Amino acid sequence: MVKWSPPPQGWLKINVDARLSIAKKRAVSDFIIRNDEEFIMGLGFQGHNLVHSVVIAEVLAMAPICTGFEPGKEVPMLSRFQFIVREGNGAAHVMAIEGMRAEGDLFSVEDVPLKALEVADSVRRSGRPP
Repeated sequence: MVKWSPPPQGWLKINVDARLSIAKKRAVSDFIIRNDEEFIMGLGFQGHNLVHSVVIAEVLAMAPICTGFEPGKEVPMLSRFQFIVREGNGAAHVMAIEGMRAEGDLFSVEDVPLKALEVADSVRRSGRPP
């Protein structure tokens, strides 16, 4: 079984996911930032019209992260991009579902949707992967 694993001490881990609805002609990309103690430090999702690919929607989720959350301003950082299957990225997947249901975008460091918090907490309680 694949489980979410925390980043090394002193690091943050940012998981992204995306969801696509061909019928609605809409995609949603999202991110969750967690620290090495597995606590959610921030999260968000954003809807995209006329995006026809989940891959493009996931790239759109990473764009603000790679530019330091300020359009046009790059921030030097150490990073590694790695594909993680849905089972290891459950909280981000839940955020993508919530984003598809929402009317607008969300960025928060305090108000975590209950379902995403439940998934993140269940991973923390079940122990760290071997």
